[in-house]
Amino acid sequence: MRLAGGELDAAIGDLRAAADAYKNTPGVQARLGDALRTAGELEEAEAAWRQAIAAEEKQTPVVRYAASRVGLAQVLLDLEKFDEAAELCQAALEIAPGYRHGHYTLGRALMELGQVERAEMELAAGETAFPEFPPRPHDQKLRDYGRGFSRSMMLIENLVSTGQLGEAQRRLAAILESRPDDFMVLNLAARVALRGGDAERARTLLAKSLEVAPGEPATHIESCLMELDASNRLGMQVASMQQAAQLGQQVDAVQVGALRAQGAEIVAQALEHATSAARIAPAVGRHHYWLGVCQQQSATFATDQQAAGESMQKALASFQTALRLGCTEPSFNQQLASLYGQMGRSREMLKFAKRHLEAYPGDANAIWVVVQALLANNRAQEISPYIVRMEEASAGNAQMLQFCVQGYLTVGALDAAETALAKFETAAAGNPNATQFIVAVQTHIASERAKAATGGGQDASGGGR
Repeated sequence: MRLAGGELDAAIGDLRAAADAYKNTPGVQARLGDALRTAGELEEAEAAWRQAIAAEEKQTPVVRYAASRVGLAQVLLDLEKFDEAAELCQAALEIAPGYRHGHYTLGRALMELGQVERAEMELAAGETAFPEFPPRPHDQKLRDYGRGFSRSMMLIENLVSTGQLGEAQRRLAAILESRPDDFMVLNLAARVALRGGDAERARTLLAKSLEVAPGEPATHIESCLMELDASNRLGMQVASMQQAAQLGQQVDAVQVGALRAQGAEIVAQALEHATSAARIAPAVGRHHYWLGVCQQQSATFATDQQAAGESMQKALASFQTALRLGCTEPSFNQQLASLYGQMGRSREMLKFAKRHLEAYPGDANAIWVVVQALLANNRAQEISPYIVRMEEASAGNAQMLQFCVQGYLTVGALDAAETALAKFETAAAGNPNATQFIVAVQTHIASERAKAATGGGQDASGGGR
């Protein structure tokens, strides 16, 4: 996380400590090698990448990753050891013949060795490679050529991340006109469409991207994320209706069943894409992470306990593989906490929930997962300060405010629950499921206050903040 946030020296310190503890974990050594190269510590980066390759022999069964050889080759290019760099890339391409990063780096090595014609062929084969860890084949190119296609794509990514969708769409239209069959452009256009609320256009663009580059794992992951997003929305509807039922509201069981079936169907599509990505590029931890997320989501929509249990076990195995491969997805610890919660392993849930909150102390969702973990560990007396903190961090987010209401009700803070409910009502205006939840909470609060007035329940205010 420090590396992603620009704290390179601190990140390298953390990675050195991890690499010492996990000498025989290829992904950890590779991550250190990549960070050291970024910092210009080339000799130490070379040693880390060599250890990553040596660690492959210690795995059961033995593994051979093309990415590790290309990562080392990149460092050797920086050290002007061109012959060995070329040999490593050729070895990588024997492992994974279609590995574009290998072709690109081999082309760079051959160019330095004066084999211009062959170099141009390899560079052409690797031309559509895009920066990702491990390794980053375009770092040198982006330094050498700070303009053109790559820079335009990065600029659009920045526009999307800052919410400037109109300008991003305008710039994308020009690139799509000149490169209509480039999977990277199509994938980025799909992200922009999805961010703008046009899921159908996003789906069409990703389908075309898979058509022009069927073996591209990045497109499968993009498709997976789109389907997961849709299934999450259905999951929230189901959860909201279940919460209303727990509060005494009448809920249409047929509608709940239909939503579950629809969610399961969408998750199955996401799972298919994640499985394809992990099959095409098994050495990339991120692919196994998203495979685990899909398997976990499958458990959410499962119709029986056995199917749910099997899905959760598969998810845990996928997460463990992702961890072994050095996956650094920002939500990894939170996802693990959520999975352990589903599995009834409350101690592990709390451990990973707090670990995630340490990394993201202002994230309302991270706070809510800690609240859930404390409740699962029968520590309800500790949740009040977290709920107050979560409400402050919610920034008007309807889902977070709904969680706040539930938390306040759990500890009997009726006044605080009522205040949070008013904020939720404003944030979720027009949502029919929200209306059902609001009525259920208001009815529950009125009932509790009536009991308190006659001495048969909790204090009318219930305390709170």
